[in-house]
Amino acid sequence: MLKSGIRSGIATRAFALQLAALLLAGCASGSFSNPGTGTTSTTTTNTNPPSLPPLTAPTAINNYVGTQAPGSSESENAVAIQINQTAASYAYSNISITGAPANPVSDSTGITRDWMHFSAFGDTTGVAGLPGAQSYGLALEEPSRFAFYAANSSQQIAALVPAQTSGCITPTAAATYEFVTLFSSSFNSATDAAWGTVQVSASGTSFSFTGANQFSESSIAATTGLIPFAAANCVQSTTNPQLGYYLDTPASSANGNTEMRAFLGPTGLLTANLQDANGDPLPGVLGMVQPAGAVSLTDVIGPAAAPNDYRALIYAPANSSGAVQYGLFGVDTSFLGTDSSEPNPFTSTGTSGMLGSWQNMGSTSGLTGDAFGSGGAIAFGTQDATNHGLFPNAQFLYPANSSPCPAGTQIFNTESNGNPANCSSPAVAMVGLHDGKYVILVTGMSVVNSPRTFAQSPMLMILLQL
Repeated sequence: MLKSGIRSGIATRAFALQLAALLLAGCASGSFSNPGTGTTSTTTTNTNPPSLPPLTAPTAINNYVGTQAPGSSESENAVAIQINQTAASYAYSNISITGAPANPVSDSTGITRDWMHFSAFGDTTGVAGLPGAQSYGLALEEPSRFAFYAANSSQQIAALVPAQTSGCITPTAAATYEFVTLFSSSFNSATDAAWGTVQVSASGTSFSFTGANQFSESSIAATTGLIPFAAANCVQSTTNPQLGYYLDTPASSANGNTEMRAFLGPTGLLTANLQDANGDPLPGVLGMVQPAGAVSLTDVIGPAAAPNDYRALIYAPANSSGAVQYGLFGVDTSFLGTDSSEPNPFTSTGTSGMLGSWQNMGSTSGLTGDAFGSGGAIAFGTQDATNHGLFPNAQFLYPANSSPCPAGTQIFNTESNGNPANCSSPAVAMVGLHDGKYVILVTGMSVVNSPRTFAQSPMLMILLQL
């Protein structure tokens, strides 16, 4: 069966108590110049896409802005977070948009602590309902580049880039972006847009999103939930200064009276939120500029002697083990098909490449989290011939434990006795390189709870290389 290397999941209620004690023990164990255990100090050559201006040096205090995937209550999804590594503090705030419902995630300030390569937020304002520094959520941050955030109090996930205070980041040439949808619990996996590609270009303060191709989770042309890519302008809100400068596609009859606010980060990460004619938020967008050349899966996975590890956030609104899960996703080289009794079907076609092995998975819902039941992996499959970094035939893998594969999945490989070794379900993977580190987005339909559970849910994985 699949070699998982998984350690026991962490029940979030117990984790929250441990984290509160950790937060109360003092300030962060490391500083911006001397990272603690939760911050990697490894740096690589700046490989910013040629379509973007050169990167500036990262700073210790950063203000981020972006979109928060709508939860079941369809709350407003524009948020801002400040992470101050010098003071080991944070500030989370909603960006109120006139006419939009209130966000169930309350504004909060508090202290931060490095934890398992995440930044753990401890609320000190009392909004968590308890005195002292209470667990408020976890953030993934690459300082001055981008951040992802999972709040303890909701079933939501946020994607953010540095707020722009002197104008939008302007591409120097047209570039193709690959994107996924930050879907809500009402997402229609059969027809709604789940992923796609679009061309982004700029001329002064005018931007254009053209040539969009949008597909459902099954990789057929989407017919509903289409993202209104169109002409946009770099603007600054006079009523919501926290938004900074952003790319605004105004509502019009041509796009169903939907407004799109897009925030472009310095490494090419793009996040956008949408608002319909009633002022209600729609599923957001998370995109990355396409790599200039084909991505090497050998580099993504890393050498056998020291394979790459990734910080991971999983968003699956219908998953009873928690809509948002987090942990480390490490490479297990045994996934590469070296075990003759459990061959990797991709090996013979020259497209081998897998990531797997959960470590210390937890869930923001208060339950032990593991989207793959007792283990899992990602098989990339073949890279698209024209879209670098796009793997449209990827698969989620689940250990079968000698049981039949559940409905909606298929046998990926078998054991020597003929029993299923692993089951799989289709997915789409996107790989981008941001300031020398890989970011992987994977979207698809996933089995929830365990391999023996027939319920399925759309699932988005965000993996950030350590």
